[in-house]
Amino acid sequence: MHRNKKLYIAISLVIIAVIVAYLTYLYWSREQTITRFYSNDPSKIDKIEYVSGSDGRLRTITASADLNKITAVLSTATFKRTPKGPDSTGWSYHIKVYEGNEIVFDLLQGNGEFIDDVHYTMSTSERDTLYDVLAEITAKLPAKEEVGVQ
Repeated sequence: MHRNKKLYIAISLVIIAVIVAYLTYLYWSREQTITRFYSNDPSKIDKIEYVSGSDGRLRTITASADLNKITAVLSTATFKRTPKGPDSTGWSYHIKVYEGNEIVFDLLQGNGEFIDDVHYTMSTSERDTLYDVLAEITAKLPAKEEVGVQ
C-alpha cells in the first residue's frame, strides 16, 4: 500500500511537470506584439540609433515624423519566439530605441530578429516594411564612422 502511494505521487508530479512545461511552451511560442517588449507611450521616444549591416555606419533618427513612421510599423508587427536558426554571417540592421538616455528597445535583424538577445521571427511583410522605412529615412541622414554592433 505504501509503495502504491509513492507511485501515485510520482506519477502526479510527472503529470504536473508536463502540464507546466506545455503551458510555458504555449506562452513563449505565441505571437506577440511590440507591447510585450515596449509598453511605454511611443511619443516619449526621443531618438532611434540605426546601424546598417551593409556599411556599419551609425545614423541617429530624431525627427518626430521619422520616429512616428518607424513606431507605426513596429506597432503593427507581430513577433514569434523561435529557436535560433543556424549561425549566419552578417546582419541587416540594428536599431536602439531611446527615451532620454535610456535604451528601451533593442532589435537586431539578422537571421531572424533578436530582441534583448532573444530570437524572434517577425512576419515577413512587416519586416520588409520596416526595412524599407528605415532605408528611406536613413538615406537622408549623415552617417558617423563605422561602429558595428554594440
